[in-house]
Amino acid sequence: MDGCIYTLRDHWQIPHDLEIKFLRKLRPELICSTCDAVTPRGFKDERNHVYCQKCVQVFTDDKNEFTCQVCDWHGSRKYMESTQNEWKNLEKMESVCPNEKSACYFSGPLKAVLEHYLSCKVKGKAPCSLCGLLLEIKLLAKHINDECPKRILECTFCNSDVTACDKRAHETNCGERPAVCPHCKQPIKTYNQLEQEHYPICPRMPLSCEFEALGCLYKAARCDMVRHISQSRHDTLFVQAICDLRRENEGLNMFIRQKLATLERCYEEKVKHLSATVAQLQDKTDKESNLLGTLTNSLGEMQHELQALKTAQQTGGDLFEERITETQLAIERLDRELHLNPMMPGFEYVWKIQPYFALKNAAMASTREISSGVVYIKKPGYALEFIVGFPHPSGMFSAPQLSFKCRIHAGDFDDMLPWPLKNKLILILFNQQDERGSKSFELDTETVDPTAVCFNKPASGEANAKFGFTEVISIPLLENANKGFLLRDCVVLKIAVP
Repeated sequence: MDGCIYTLRDHWQIPHDLEIKFLRKLRPELICSTCDAVTPRGFKDERNHVYCQKCVQVFTDDKNEFTCQVCDWHGSRKYMESTQNEWKNLEKMESVCPNEKSACYFSGPLKAVLEHYLSCKVKGKAPCSLCGLLLEIKLLAKHINDECPKRILECTFCNSDVTACDKRAHETNCGERPAVCPHCKQPIKTYNQLEQEHYPICPRMPLSCEFEALGCLYKAARCDMVRHISQSRHDTLFVQAICDLRRENEGLNMFIRQKLATLERCYEEKVKHLSATVAQLQDKTDKESNLLGTLTNSLGEMQHELQALKTAQQTGGDLFEERITETQLAIERLDRELHLNPMMPGFEYVWKIQPYFALKNAAMASTREISSGVVYIKKPGYALEFIVGFPHPSGMFSAPQLSFKCRIHAGDFDDMLPWPLKNKLILILFNQQDERGSKSFELDTETVDPTAVCFNKPASGEANAKFGFTEVISIPLLENANKGFLLRDCVVLKIAVP
């Protein structure tokens, strides 16, 4: 019977956790938000997120303050309500007896199933360890020794172990059973000897003519085949086979010549196409080189003219101030054409942390951090490193959090970029089941402390201090398979520069 299995926890008549199968998947507002358990004595926060008693203890700190792992609601335990209404709804849900594996097929509303379970009569029975048949315990030994189809027996001929249900089929085909040659009727000790030793020498064994490949279809016993080969003439078959091979060889030669001609034509066409492409690229390169030379010469001339104008201004006053300003603007325009533009907006970087658990375990054993390596925000652009961390929890009962930090490294284009970094950074933690459930965080570097050196130009070969978000999401919520943030051992982060 198909269904969904949930753990029953905190029941006053059942002191241990119990697996209950429901015929349909339960609504999220009826089960624990972190472990998916069903509980009659649970609690819910002000936003109706349900938790079992075990999870409530885990997420309550030493000041009796509870933090919701779904919405980050934070408040005293005394403000949390009981889940009596949710339990009343659960008691109406269709489920089956937990002793289903022991052949109890009772089903009904959860309330009736639990009442039945406390007095379920599927007791004193156990399944056979070999075939799985459910029997009374007092009959189990006799069944295993004398009746079970999966009990082990010994083959009459080869003494190997076989199951009782397979013994007859095994002995029918056993290689050690006695045999009689079907051709000469001679008794043989075993079938293995019949096939491996007797058949190759049996005088009455039917054989095909040695020249069967050439078309001779004669078949006879081994003792008669020698006479056939010595008396028959197979010369005609040899000649016919040679003629057939010659015709086949001529046909293959013709096919190969045609295929070779086709390949040569294709090769010549590809060579012509590649030659034309190379010529076009060379022509384009020459034009760009000429343009760059022209712009460089113009820039040099204007720089000389600017210097001359500045000299004239020092000696003759400010009559040429307007001309100097125009020349400076022209030089700036040419300089922008000669050099690459600074970092453009619109950068997006998708970071897939996979395999998540292997990377996490390696990080926990060393630095407690996972690094993306150095990533350039476009080229030319800033060199950034993205880091997720697993810091120690702040309290004994507080949930561990996932952090996200950035660090600016010395890059190849730093001299071309404006400093300090003033771009806005956006972090998105993707919900891979429902994109609407994704979490986003924004860091505007223009609004932070202007004295922070982490946004300044780093020294050559060095990296600045880290900056970012200390608490992105709690680890239990991230690793909860039903929440959608961790799917197929992969966590997806997107870093965007709008």
